[in-house]
Amino acid sequence: HRSTGDADARSSFLEEMDHTIEQARAEGGWQFGNRFSVMADPMVYAWRITGDRTYIERGIEALETAARSTDRYLVNCLPLIAAAAELGIKPSTQPDYLRWGFKRKHTMYILAPGDKPFRGTYQRRGATKESEWWFKLHDPDGQPALDRVFKPMKEAKATFEVPAHGKTGAWRLEVHQGYPAMVDFAFPEAKGAVLQVDPGMGRFLCESARYWFRVPDSVKSFRIAMRKYYGNGTCGLAVYAPDGQLVQGCRWTPRAKYDQRTWHELDITVPGSMRGKLWTMVVALYDGQYQLRMEGVPPFVALTPNAYFLPENHE
Repeated sequence: HRSTGDADARSSFLEEMDHTIEQARAEGGWQFGNRFSVMADPMVYAWRITGDRTYIERGIEALETAARSTDRYLVNCLPLIAAAAELGIKPSTQPDYLRWGFKRKHTMYILAPGDKPFRGTYQRRGATKESEWWFKLHDPDGQPALDRVFKPMKEAKATFEVPAHGKTGAWRLEVHQGYPAMVDFAFPEAKGAVLQVDPGMGRFLCESARYWFRVPDSVKSFRIAMRKYYGNGTCGLAVYAPDGQLVQGCRWTPRAKYDQRTWHELDITVPGSMRGKLWTMVVALYDGQYQLRMEGVPPFVALTPNAYFLPENHE
């Protein structure tokens, strides 16, 4: 139906979708874990062609069921979470499944209300051996608020809190690890959270990911680049316009020798009607680690469109 707009294809698709949902819910198997996470995108498509928000509500229901367990494929549900945000549907559970995959040193900014305590949750996972790590939190005035240093460990999960401060603006979080692992952060009361993309930073994800970024009004072109520096599996990079149309993409198998691996670049020309809006990039990666580079646009990405904001002094 996407390709042709054929009415019969539309009818068949929706009938099969409705039957699958009804049967899975009746049998107690309605969840988007593992391979079932591929259902997320069709759920969003069904909503867009019918306007029936029930598809998104049922999708969030299945997502939350899967989110209560650890599952590496939940990143496939990001389009569903974005659609829920458009409709004002908020998942009832804390979205620990929105994974950042911090590796080595990273910086992110969090927009939190000043009249409430600043609360956060961290989860360290994927470490093959123990190592030290730390994070530092600075308030909107740049003053240190938390400085946590951890003894060598593998897996860990805990919460932290800073009392209400009455300050407005973005908090800065710096994370550093001594050995590859993944540390994810979630902020239940935050109005926004963005990661600062640095060409030298490594991303430690064994799954695909979608990031939102903003193209300012004045930008006529920009470049997104990716380099897979570890792992041998095929990978890819794609950029989508605000209307959801694919603008450009590439797919490749890395060279066997790590020191011969180069950056794969996408040079994008921005139509006037697409400036000043949120775009998306998709990184397709099923093993290994990679680096990102953003040129010509603010180097900040968010995991959902409603979480994006541009920190002050970073125009």
